[in-house]
Amino acid sequence: MIQTLLEPCDRKTYGQRLQEAAEKLGKSKRTVQRLVKKWEEEGLEAIAPTNRSDKGNFRIEEQLQEFIIKTYKNGNKGSRRVTRKQVYLRTKAKAEELGINPPSHMTVYRILQPLIEKQEKKKSIRSPGWRGSQLSVKTRAGQDLSVEYSNHVWQCDHTRADILLVDQYGELLSRPWLTTVIDTYSRCIMGINLGFDAPSSQVVALALRHAILPKYYIPDYQLSEEWGTYGKPEHFYTDGGKDFRSNHLQQISVQLGFVCHLRDRPSEGGIVERPFKTLNLEFFSALPGYTGSNVQERPEDAEKEACLTLRQLEQKLVLVRRQASG
Repeated sequence: MIQTLLEPCDRKTYGQRLQEAAEKLGKSKRTVQRLVKKWEEEGLEAIAPTNRSDKGNFRIEEQLQEFIIKTYKNGNKGSRRVTRKQVYLRTKAKAEELGINPPSHMTVYRILQPLIEKQEKKKSIRSPGWRGSQLSVKTRAGQDLSVEYSNHVWQCDHTRADILLVDQYGELLSRPWLTTVIDTYSRCIMGINLGFDAPSSQVVALALRHAILPKYYIPDYQLSEEWGTYGKPEHFYTDGGKDFRSNHLQQISVQLGFVCHLRDRPSEGGIVERPFKTLNLEFFSALPGYTGSNVQERPEDAEKEACLTLRQLEQKLVLVRRQASG
């Protein structure tokens, strides 16, 4: 909503957008205007909701809470089924037996809601991929995100490259980190970031910048064709690492107009992880300083043979990035 209200427009259009935002958020127009002003002055943290310290706690005897959960779980084992109302009635009888005030049916339902949602989520889980003619990925929030065209859904992840590098004087450094941004629909590598900094929101921002902007390389790179992929995603789909859950990345997404989603399960990262495997097995393995993925089975001469600098490796990586796509 903030993104929409910050876009240039005439007075009438702004009024319409403000009215729509107020209706969608369930707040007054004045409140929405205050939120926009806070965002402009202080960023995302200024409008982030604060949780009550007692959130998640219920005003009910702990003994009864345990009884409610146990009754529901035991009543839904195997082929047996028990409803929320049946749990409430049994809880009410248990409370009378103990001589304490019974909880309301709504309190019982609130206690059971997380269990019910967890069960429903398990029922709906399936592997990501093609559903008929439609590609789909599943988010941690339980949403099936349909992928319909290029630049619709991008994915991003990091890996430690299986190769040792040296500095400009030939002194041994370490293995670099490689961050890639992949277009889910086409499986093209949209952008990369190669460096010695561990994964962070700043590293993600650099990889996104490379992916979004058109790419121009000097003749030293000896490219036979341009790296023509660029643009802006509508959705950004990642694992649950703290770099992807940071306020910094949320601010970037609001400013650029895309939505961040977390993967439902680790196994759903195949599209973005596949290029890492291809690069390690078919690209890094042919270079001096290759370490292999198993530290215990590292080639004895890996340290002695290492001779590439970060810039030299980046040049080679740009040349072969098409092999790792799709």
